[in-house]
Amino acid sequence: MSQTKFESGISGGLVFIRLQAANTYQTPGEIPLAANAMSVREIEWEWDRPQKPRADQNRTMAKQGSIRGMAQGTFRMLADLIPSGNVANEWDGQLLFLTGIFDDAVTTPTATTVSGAGSTVQIIDVTSAAAIAVGDTVGFTDTNGNVWGRRVTAVDTAATPDNITIECPLTFTPATGSAVTASKSYALSNTAEDTAFTLWHKMTHGGVRLGGCVINSYKFVWGNNDSPMLEVAGFFREFGQGRPSTLDGGIDNSQTTMDVASTDWKGITEGAILTIEAEGANTAEAVYVNAAVTSATLTIERNKDGVGASAHAGSAVVVVYEPTPTLAGNPLPSDGAEVDVNLVDAAASSQLESESGSLELVGGVKERVRGHGDPYAIQGYIKSSDLSASLSISTWAEKITWDYFYRHYSADERPCVVQFGTTAGAIFVINLARQVFDDPKIRGNSDDHVAATLDSTSRGSRTGTSIASIATL
Repeated sequence: MSQTKFESGISGGLVFIRLQAANTYQTPGEIPLAANAMSVREIEWEWDRPQKPRADQNRTMAKQGSIRGMAQGTFRMLADLIPSGNVANEWDGQLLFLTGIFDDAVTTPTATTVSGAGSTVQIIDVTSAAAIAVGDTVGFTDTNGNVWGRRVTAVDTAATPDNITIECPLTFTPATGSAVTASKSYALSNTAEDTAFTLWHKMTHGGVRLGGCVINSYKFVWGNNDSPMLEVAGFFREFGQGRPSTLDGGIDNSQTTMDVASTDWKGITEGAILTIEAEGANTAEAVYVNAAVTSATLTIERNKDGVGASAHAGSAVVVVYEPTPTLAGNPLPSDGAEVDVNLVDAAASSQLESESGSLELVGGVKERVRGHGDPYAIQGYIKSSDLSASLSISTWAEKITWDYFYRHYSADERPCVVQFGTTAGAIFVINLARQVFDDPKIRGNSDDHVAATLDSTSRGSRTGTSIASIATL
């Protein structure tokens, strides 16, 4: 196996991401002009060593052991959790990875306000619940202006006024007239549609492109004084690499080969997408390297960004193609992470502020055909087993809160809410509907506080209610 670890993204490195909803790998005709971007801490990949041609049953050597012109392998990426990616479209930066496990924009309830004096910490009177459905996530504002997300479990439009029931009770009663913030909610997908995306990573001396990426493991991590991070891993089926160069001699607008300077071709692989930058009256153009690179003469496909092929003068700068990045918002601080656990049915709750912790989601998408050797069955992905969630938190709770928690504690499954941030527009909420907690591990206690670690896992597969849903407020 060969392995390369990209340079760290801490110094401002970005990964550009583009989703393809119906293709198992990116083709040259689908190069996007824009893509979401993630602030990446580190990314690494390794590719499978290509196999030699494999003989079929007639010994004709007709079947290849790997896909010609492509590489396949695995990758891992650790990124800061960014709250809002691109507000102009349906995708948020971090949620882009979750397609295939999660549907996009399942519901977007209409914002409303708290109405009447009948609200409690779990049943809230609202001006109108007409646009709110069970499974939506909505936000409630406390007296300090912080917004807290909750999943809706019941809607009663026959009441006067309308009221909604939320899964985990609040620690306050929302004031009359306060906003009920709308959310974009994402729930588990029940379809087996194909999905893939492409990663572009810019490095100091070039760039790398991984196509046909599919995520098959997720991990959310937060704690200490660091921002929440998203760790994802999976496999890819296409690879392109390049580094800055210049043309060695000009080309017209129809040539399908071009020469690059000196030995720069050694940093370019088949499948790479390059941009010949604008110079003089010539416009910039994206080209695709569609043959094995063995010399400074590259075989290319022209006009892959749809703006038209252009003539280019000798010494024109050649760089790795990147989509136009869209990166909005700032990473969420870890001190904004809260965990709410619904302990008993009688509208009782214990809000535990996490000192550190992790949330790991396992399952989702897997490759329909993973093995080498069959060039006619390389596309398609299916859902694996139902998603399971593991949650671990370390908490430093007031003793009176902990005593209440432990008194009502049992091994029954409990709904949990994990929320990062408290400001509307920069909140990321994960709802875990069916968590079973292990016995708490007490790390020490004082007269007024208790330090403890709590581990939980989801119970079995889904039975009508999703184990997890994701929302942004």
